[in-house]
Amino acid sequence: MRVAWTTLFATCLFGCAAPVPPASPEAAAPQFLLEGRWTVQSSSLPMWHEADITCPTLVYLPAMTDDHVDDFVLYEDEGEPTVIAGKDWQDPNDRRHVTWRGRGPLFLFSGDWYVRAKTDDWMIIYFESTMVSPEGVDVLARGASLRAGQWAAIEAAIAGDPVLAPFASQLKKVDRETCDDDA
Repeated sequence: MRVAWTTLFATCLFGCAAPVPPASPEAAAPQFLLEGRWTVQSSSLPMWHEADITCPTLVYLPAMTDDHVDDFVLYEDEGEPTVIAGKDWQDPNDRRHVTWRGRGPLFLFSGDWYVRAKTDDWMIIYFESTMVSPEGVDVLARGASLRAGQWAAIEAAIAGDPVLAPFASQLKKVDRETCDDDA
């Protein structure tokens, strides 16, 4: 596995944005509900649409302590598996707000993201901008893909959320045809 430093900077430097209005209460995601494997299905982040970057997936390990969850961002860069390791802390006053911090050489980098809508099968997150990465939205799925009815619910959630709605036209589906999502 290799770590592409230019990609890490584009992916891992989050923060520096204005406060985010609260999401609907049903979007709250306790740590144990984040655990598992989430595939990026749609995103406004340009990195996930580059020709040589494929199969973005987020993995949240079971919580070993009450204060954080370990996570890995997995993707392929020019066909090579790449990993970004981090830790996530949920805000005790707003469980939808998560602060990420890198591990290893990325420990200096942190960022904030928010669960804006969530079901057992999908989740929509908003992440703040940085010097090198625009603010944006990811649509994540527990499985390899989403059904038409799920997409309709996601589109309705985006349209009805004042933070997500401005990103509706920027969201593009991520090509997962070459991904081994059953692994």
